[in-house]
Amino acid sequence: MLLLGYSQGEFYLPEGAYGAVACAVLLLWSPLPVSLPAVLLGDARDRFEPGTTGVKRGLRLMRYLYENQDTRVSFGASIIGFVAALFLSLYQTF
Repeated sequence: MLLLGYSQGEFYLPEGAYGAVACAVLLLWSPLPVSLPAVLLGDARDRFEPGTTGVKRGLRLMRYLYENQDTRVSFGASIIGFVAALFLSLYQTF
């Protein structure tokens, strides 16, 4: 996100395209079920309460991923990375 802000108006990122590119990066790294961290943690996600769906399952899944020894570091890094990218994109925008 920081590099996107620095390259704005250069050859790689045209002026005014920062918002669209930042939104794409944030969606790619978000806690959504189709994002990159969700795909990387897919096996653990699939093992948790198979056959159930809904928002409540999603919230319980986030707690499970944080408490599970095998996924704690990956899940924590993805959440910290997402929050940092969100703050950097807001900082660059405003």
